[in-house]
Amino acid sequence: MKSKKTSFVLYHDYKDQVDELNDEQAGKLFKMILDYVNGVDVVPDNQLLKLVFLPIQKSLKRDLQKYENKLEARSYAGTLGNLKKYTPDIYEQYKSGKIDITEAQELSNARKLRKSEISETKIADSVSGNGSGTVNKTVNKTVDVDEDAEKVTIAACENLFLKNEEVYKATAQTHNIKNMTELKVWVDKFRLKLIKDEVKLKTPKDYNSHLDRWIGREIEKKKRSVNYYTGPKPESYESGKLPRVETLNSSDNIPVG
Repeated sequence: MKSKKTSFVLYHDYKDQVDELNDEQAGKLFKMILDYVNGVDVVPDNQLLKLVFLPIQKSLKRDLQKYENKLEARSYAGTLGNLKKYTPDIYEQYKSGKIDITEAQELSNARKLRKSEISETKIADSVSGNGSGTVNKTVNKTVDVDEDAEKVTIAACENLFLKNEEVYKATAQTHNIKNMTELKVWVDKFRLKLIKDEVKLKTPKDYNSHLDRWIGREIEKKKRSVNYYTGPKPESYESGKLPRVETLNSSDNIPVG
C-alpha cells in the first residue's frame, strides 16, 4: 500500500478487536500495520491476528483511495484552470470532446515549448566589440527564414507557417480546417509527433509539406474509425470527400510569439 501519503488514521472502534490480543500480539499487529502502509507484504502468523488485521487493512485501503481521489481531483482542476488561462483554444477543443485531458495537457506543453524556442531565436547570435571588452546582444522582433534556407528549429518552422497566410489557408482548405484555433491544435499535435520521432530541425519547405501529408493521414485514420462520425452521412462524406472550406478569415489568425 506504499504511497506518497506520510500519515494514516487508526480509528477507536478498533479497540474491541485489539482488546482480544495480548500485549505481544498487539505489538505484532502494530508492526504489521506499519509494514503494510510502507508497502511491505504482510502475512499474519496466526488466525486471531488475521481476523483483527483484515478490517484495519480494508479501512487503510479505503482511506488511501479517498486520498488519491482527492489528489486526482485537485490535479484535474489545476490542469483545467491552466488550460483555460494559458491555452484557451486547446481548452475549448477538450471541452467540445475533440481531445481528452491527457492530449490537451501534452498539446499545452508543446505550445509552451514552441513559444520558449521562438523567444530564444529572437536573440541574435551576432556579437560586436565596443572597444571596452564588453559584449552587446541585440534582439530581433521577428525571425526571418527563407523557405529554401537550410534547416532551422521546429519552432521557427511553425512560426513561418502560421505567419504565411497563403500557405496556412491552403492547408486549412485542403483538410477542411475551419479556423486558426483548430489549425494551431494540428500544429501542436504535429510538434508532439516530431518530438516523439526526435526531429529537431527541418527546412521550412519540408516542414510545410510534411505537416500537410501528416494531417491528411490523421484525418483518414479518423474517417476509418468507428466513432469518427455518428450522425447522418452527407453525400460528400459517402464519396470519401469532406466538404472544403472556401474561406479562412484573417481575423481568426492568432499572433505567434
